[in-house]
Amino acid sequence: MGLAINALIHDRAALLFVATMGLLGGLAMVLAHNVWSGGPIPVIVTLIGSWQLIRNVLLLFLPAEAVVAIVDALQVERFSYLYALTCAGFSLSTGHEVADRVLGDQVIA
Repeated sequence: MGLAINALIHDRAALLFVATMGLLGGLAMVLAHNVWSGGPIPVIVTLIGSWQLIRNVLLLFLPAEAVVAIVDALQVERFSYLYALTCAGFSLSTGHEVADRVLGDQVIA
């Protein structure tokens, strides 16, 4: 996974595409889920949407050298699996809560 991340940050066209898709996702989360009450999960989802929006705006407008420096500083290649597992775990937990709210008693746990 580290090699793919390294290749992505050095390919400006691919990085612009990924950042644009992430920007659209972050914008959708901010516009559709701007909730600051109702427990910790809705607030965390709103914060993640805002973070995704800010991160992808920075990826779009920062020079390539700055992006490489940020990725190196965060040691993304070294901890890529940890970052991926954190995102997957959070996605599963919020997905279950959303399904529970939408479907109510119809959800099979």
